[in-house]
Amino acid sequence: MREEIKRVIKAAAPGMSQQLYSTLLVMGELLSNALDRIDELEKKANGQEEA
Repeated sequence: MREEIKRVIKAAAPGMSQQLYSTLLVMGELLSNALDRIDELEKKANGQEEA
């Protein structure tokens, strides 16, 4: 998971229920994966794909 997303979730954690925290972790992981995929597609579109 991206560090920026981890920091936001940890900052929001105090006072949060365990169920909500777990849900945020899953959503954070999905968001991080989506952002990684977008980065890959942008590199390909710009002809900068890594070998």
